[in-house]
Formats: sequence, C-alpha cells, structure tokens
Amino acid sequence: MTLHLRPYLRPLACLLGGLFASALAMPATAWELAGSKLITLHTRDGQSIAIGHVDFTPKGEHSSLKLNLDHAKLKDFFLSMKEFKCLEGEEIHCHVPYPYANPGTVSRTDLRWLEHSLLFKASSARRKPSISP
Repeated sequence: MTLHLRPYLRPLACLLGGLFASALAMPATAWELAGSKLITLHTRDGQSIAIGHVDFTPKGEHSSLKLNLDHAKLKDFFLSMKEFKCLEGEEIHCHVPYPYANPGTVSRTDLRWLEHSLLFKASSARRKPSISP
C-alpha cells in the first residue's frame, strides 16, 4: 500500500501558516497596566536614558495613569514663549505637555492618553533654543 502525502501538504502548510499569522496578530502582553513602569528615552544615536516612570492603577477595564518625570535630568528651555522640560545632549529632547484636558486613563486596546502624555520633540543641538535663567 502506497501513502500519498502530497495532497495533504498544501492544506497542512496553510493551516500552520494561518496559526503563525494568528499568533503574530494577537496583542502583545509584555506588561500589565498596573504598578510603576520605567520611561526610557531612546535617542537617534542609540542611547537609552531613563527619564522617569508612569504609575498605573487598575480600575475595572481601564487603568489610571500618573506621569512622573525626573526633573533632575531635565533642563528648563523656553520655546515659543513657553517653558519646556528638556534633556540636553547631541540632540535636545523636549517634553511637550498635552495642552487639553486628559482623563489619564488607558486600557489594553487604547493607549492614546499615555501617548499624549509622552509627546517629545527632538531638535539638533546646533539649533539650540535659549536656556532659561
């Protein structure tokens, strides 16, 4: 008796490919939205600099968040007549506070308010803004 596997290889490959694609499409669960998480700024030249942390407090389906920047690592800069907290180096990275009301909540599928809280603008140190006195 001869066993013919060839007709089964294509469906098997499709099934395995589909399982692999499904695994890639699942949301990442690398961390929970609870507790304190380190904020690290990654510069274009490959440096990683810890600049603070975010505290998450679970509240049902959502978690509240509180941003805590390490102001000892940041300098005051005046840009467009506003004060910004900036990290100085080869580039200047300035935290841009979100100017509107922010409920400070996130969920596994909606991180918008965390993203809005962590807006930074990078500029070349050659175009250095004026430092506050």
